[in-house]
Amino acid sequence: MKKQLVLVMLLWHGIAKADPTQGEVFYLKGAAYLAGISKPYNPLYAKQFFWQAAALSNTQAMLGLGHIYAKGKGNKASIDSAEYWLVRSVKLGETKAFWQLGSLYQHSTLHDFITAESYYKKGVVYGDVKCKNALAYLYYKGLGSKQDYQEAFKLYNESAEAGNTNSKYFLGLCYRNGYGINPDSVKAQYWLAVAASEANDNALRELSEEKTPENLSVITPVLQDRLSSLNKYVEKFKADDNNNYEGSYNGYAVYYDWSGKYVSEILPLEIRLQKTSTGYVGNWKEGESESYPVSLSVSNNVFRFDSDNKYIRVNHYSGRKPEVWNFNNAALKLGFVSDSIQLSGTVKFFSNKRNEPGKPFQIFVQKKIEQTVSFVKQLDVSIYPNPANDFATVKFVLESTAKVGIVVYSQNGSAVFSQDAKLLQRGSYSYPIDLTKYSSGAYSVRIMINSQIVAARTIIKQ
Repeated sequence: MKKQLVLVMLLWHGIAKADPTQGEVFYLKGAAYLAGISKPYNPLYAKQFFWQAAALSNTQAMLGLGHIYAKGKGNKASIDSAEYWLVRSVKLGETKAFWQLGSLYQHSTLHDFITAESYYKKGVVYGDVKCKNALAYLYYKGLGSKQDYQEAFKLYNESAEAGNTNSKYFLGLCYRNGYGINPDSVKAQYWLAVAASEANDNALRELSEEKTPENLSVITPVLQDRLSSLNKYVEKFKADDNNNYEGSYNGYAVYYDWSGKYVSEILPLEIRLQKTSTGYVGNWKEGESESYPVSLSVSNNVFRFDSDNKYIRVNHYSGRKPEVWNFNNAALKLGFVSDSIQLSGTVKFFSNKRNEPGKPFQIFVQKKIEQTVSFVKQLDVSIYPNPANDFATVKFVLESTAKVGIVVYSQNGSAVFSQDAKLLQRGSYSYPIDLTKYSSGAYSVRIMINSQIVAARTIIKQ
């Protein structure tokens, strides 16, 4: 509200003349009613005066009508009416309307980031600083277009230099996390401090409360132990939707930055399911948070959360305060293994507060099952370090001569590495795996003996 009042006051002093036109007179009266300056706050009166001014081709009044209809001031919001007046102002040369048009599509119930992007781009052509800041935000998060830190950095740098406080904050984040530019702690500190001095609460919190970059994972020894103890796989069965998959599934939620390349957080995850006549109900418990109810349907080996499922979590950019997230029809793939059932997938939940999807994160949870089918004896296999950065070593003990191969699979089932089968004698063996070309996330390392999978482990690439 304060920003709105300041804006209207600036318009008041900028337009007022010794001999204003009739359209300007109507516009100033409407602005006074909308801001409550010299007139009592009354958006309906403001709208009437804006209409009269707009009829006289006053583009500022058209911007005012766009704002009133977009926000529903005095009446129910109307996206169509807001767009009508804003487009009219553009046709009369009012380039400031491009930012309002983009915001209309980005922040309204439409969530149309593609159209918002197209309007912001038009504003950028005219050098509009607000459009640069808004377009950079879409690139930064990959909303409506391909995620691109470099383009975001370029636009944030330009709009920050032009004085935009929000861009100064994000420019500090880019330097701090190395997004679109090489990390530079000195420049990060500078831009965050400037933004904080201009009352940007996010920048102040980043300086005072967040001691490390968001893409620097800190994995505790306890979590490392749990990761290394994931169950051994032998993919053997075809999933059947009619089976009963209820029970307690345990594993991890692996959170990434907006590019999906850097792991920002890994949290233990438990999903409890109970079968019903229509699907499954249960609970979702992530990290130290409370347990939240969920409901799912299952079809074609896919578990899909119902659209109204919600839970609350805190993170780096919620100010470490509770924030509600909608499951947004997130889907997990069902997989059978020798001694467990696995649910896994990469999803994006939706923030109703921000009116946009959140960062991508990877889910993989398992539940042990009893099987009567006999399998080849499991190998004694270990992987270290786990989690790993650039290289990891697979170590196993072979009890007799056999033809041994190694295959590494991503979570979507694609083979990303393979070691051709070789005839090996009884003894201990170590195989190095180069992870430098892998993106961050979870991978399944499988040991083949005589063309049959006999053991597998999950490894986390940081």
